[in-house]
Amino acid sequence: MKNKKIDLNNYNWNTVLWNKLKAHIGHDISIVSYGNTDDPANICLECNDCNEVLIDAGIYTLTARSDIE
Repeated sequence: MKNKKIDLNNYNWNTVLWNKLKAHIGHDISIVSYGNTDDPANICLECNDCNEVLIDAGIYTLTARSDIE
């Protein structure tokens, strides 16, 4: 996957998660924990087909979209 330059001033932050997940519809997806199973150091949503981390709970947080009620 090529990295694209993004104009952050005109970026729609409300669709980041939507677009990231949409690109992996139909792929083999796993939720993976790292470290101790009872107290993991990290938990990730990973695409096994692309070998890509989609969501890393150690880095990302999710908030409600601000463009819908």
